[in-house]
Amino acid sequence: MTYLNESAIFFDRQVLSERLSKSFSRTASWVCAVLDAADSRTILTTEPKLVGKSDRKGILDSKLQRPAGELISCRPVPINESLAEGLKSFSPGRLGENPDLRSYLLRFEHGIEDHVTLCPRDGVDFASMNGLLSALWPVLREDCIRDLQINKPDMCEEALLWMIANRIDVAILIMNARGQMLRANAAASQLLAHEMVLRRTRHGIRCIEDSKTREFHAALARCAASDPASSDVVVFLPSDTGQKVPLTMTRYWHENRATDLITVMMPSPPNSQRIEMLARAGGLTPAEARVASLLQSGMSNKDAANISGLKEQSVSTYAKRALSKLNVTSRAEMAQMLTWQAAGGHM
Repeated sequence: MTYLNESAIFFDRQVLSERLSKSFSRTASWVCAVLDAADSRTILTTEPKLVGKSDRKGILDSKLQRPAGELISCRPVPINESLAEGLKSFSPGRLGENPDLRSYLLRFEHGIEDHVTLCPRDGVDFASMNGLLSALWPVLREDCIRDLQINKPDMCEEALLWMIANRIDVAILIMNARGQMLRANAAASQLLAHEMVLRRTRHGIRCIEDSKTREFHAALARCAASDPASSDVVVFLPSDTGQKVPLTMTRYWHENRATDLITVMMPSPPNSQRIEMLARAGGLTPAEARVASLLQSGMSNKDAANISGLKEQSVSTYAKRALSKLNVTSRAEMAQMLTWQAAGGHM
């Protein structure tokens, strides 16, 4: 149950709970603060279970980023009744049947008002708590907001995962030891869709050559039984072109604890459109970039001419210009450079 506003943005990060607990350790056993109560719904508390969790957890209200200014006043106000009832039912044994809850309104010069509710320890009177809040809260408030602005693990992780999933041409799958795929990035999904190395079945992921599936699953089982000090498990599987493709498997350990998750990584052919984009970024014209992309895939001048609709002599001319502009001496060097860049720096 949520005893504060249903749309509250609740931060239960351990660093903030500890900061509040340490700051009020001698004077209060429990603290709950609603920042910028009139406009924002950001709650900081030492009792996370009391206020519940919101779907918007981890998002800092932009209004809180404006400066509050100097503290103008700190005065007692009536306590929120739903919060009082919620606290009683949440922890009656810890705080007693009738906890001495106190609530204060702190007003800042720029119109911001915070509500701070707490349960003072024995012997702490109103005057002492009022003076403590007046001296402590403006500094503590800034520290907490600074932590919230700097520590954005959810957003940072989402950005990192988005980059891995959509912008790095290395196929990554998350699997278990039974050969079931749990997640895959865009490059891996493309490989599976075209059945270049692996394919999806109702029985899990299998190799395009059935005779190699047992070897693949045996490697997954070895990886699932490995420890952090063990090296990665590598297995070579045939692709649809007959080339041997290395798959690197690593068991995922979370906070030094073993999981049944296995990350599987394999190289992915870079997208031809991305190759052309990189070639144009290197100073090539659209026609030169198109030829460079075709040659990067290993085509001869004749094959590139047939696909592009150009004369073979024109392909040769564009190829020479591309080598010169990219400052490389051979087609192999050009192909290697474009492939490396298209793979996000991974060969």
